[in-house]
This record gives sequence, C-alpha cells and structure tokens, in this order.
Amino acid sequence: DLIDGIAALDRMEASLAAYKAELIDQARRWSEVTEQSLGGSDGGWNAEVRARRVIASELACALRIPERSAESLIADSAALVDLPQTFGALSAGTISWRHARAIVDHARSLPTESWGAFETTVVPLAQTLTVAKFDRRARTVRDDVEHAHRLRVRRSRPRGFDAEGARRGRGCGCPRPH
Repeated sequence: DLIDGIAALDRMEASLAAYKAELIDQARRWSEVTEQSLGGSDGGWNAEVRARRVIASELACALRIPERSAESLIADSAALVDLPQTFGALSAGTISWRHARAIVDHARSLPTESWGAFETTVVPLAQTLTVAKFDRRARTVRDDVEHAHRLRVRRSRPRGFDAEGARRGRGCGCPRPH
C-alpha cells in the first residue's frame, strides 16, 4: 500500500535525522578536542570559541546552509544526544525531527536534572500527537516540571522563625532571612 510505504519512509527519515545529529555532535566534540590540543590563542579567541566557529563554518559549507543555521543544528544535536529517550525515539522513527526539536527547545528551559522527568512524560505524547498539538502539551508539562523543581529547591532551604523581643515584653516571630 502506498500510504504504508510513505509512513515507512517517514520513519527512516527520522532515523537518519538521529544518525545525522549523532554525527554532528561527534564532529563538535572532535573539533573541541582538536582545538584544545592546538592550544594558544588566535585573535583573542579561546579554544572553545575557535572550535565552535570552525565546526559551524565547516558544517555550513558541507550542508550549504548559513552559519547561524549550522550553529543551531550543532546546539540541537548536542542537546538531543543528552536526551536519551528522545534520541532513542527519533532513532526508532517513532517521533519526527520536528517533535525532537520541540522536546529539545522545551528541555533547554529546564534545569538539566529535570530533563529525565520531562522526557518520560513527553516522549509518549510526541509519538501520538501532531507537532502543533504536542508543542502545546509539552509546554504545559514543562511548566509543571519547572514548578515542581522550584518547590523542591524552595523546600530544601532552611526555614524557621526567630523569636525577638518586642516592646513591653511581647515576642515577635520573625522569619529567618535566607
């Protein structure tokens, strides 16, 4: 059936996108190691900046895209590799590159320690929703995860009250400063 063939091709494209992202991230890491080994400073740029500029320029030329697009692709690829459930779903072809990019975009606004909880919730949604519907749901999940993280941070701070003397022998419960 033609539709089944198109769907199979779509899964292959997603799998290839994951492989491309993995190769781009490997190239980024290779560039960083290479520039670190060269040492020195070139025009005031440190090794990290040189590595980022070199790989972006080379990738832009190889893919015939603007350098800014190459920089975005490098950043997205690095984040995607750090999101194992998302990378696995993209590799398996169960989500599209656009779904993966939406997950990456939302995850970047969260602390890295919250990425796992976020992924666990949104990857199954990405497998069943259109990108537009998924993006709205992912935003809600991101907000919930972010709120839960803030509560954990707030609750981990020491809290309490100090009793201070007031006029005429009356006490005053004052919150401790943080």
